[in-house]
Amino acid sequence: MAFTFVCRAADVPRSECREFNAGGRAIVVCEYAGEYYAHSAFCTHLSYSLDYAPVRDGQIECSWHRYCYDVVTGKNEFPGERGLFGDPQLSHPVAPLATFPIERRGDDLYVDVSTTVALP
Repeated sequence: MAFTFVCRAADVPRSECREFNAGGRAIVVCEYAGEYYAHSAFCTHLSYSLDYAPVRDGQIECSWHRYCYDVVTGKNEFPGERGLFGDPQLSHPVAPLATFPIERRGDDLYVDVSTTVALP
C-alpha cells in the first residue's frame, strides 16, 4: 500500500466531508463518530461534488438530489427503491462510492488511493 498524506484531522469538521487531492485523485475525507473515512469525491448519480456534504446517521448525503452513501462502505443507501421527489429517474440505486484505506498517524491523515476497500 502507498499511503499519501492528505490533511490534518482538524481540517475535516465533525460529521462533514472535505475534498482533498491524494496522488492526483480528488477524494473526500469524512468524519463520523470520531472515525475518518475516504471516498471518491463525486456522487455517482450525476457527479456532483461531495465537498461539504453532511454525514448523518452514518450516511454521506449529496446535497443535490439527496442520494445517500454508507460512510464506511460507500454503498448507495437511498433513494433505492423508495424513490425521491416522485421522480422515477431518481428512484433507482446508483453505484457505490469508491472507498479507500485511511490511516490516522497522530493528527495527520493518510490515504492509499491505489487500493479500494471491497464492499462487505
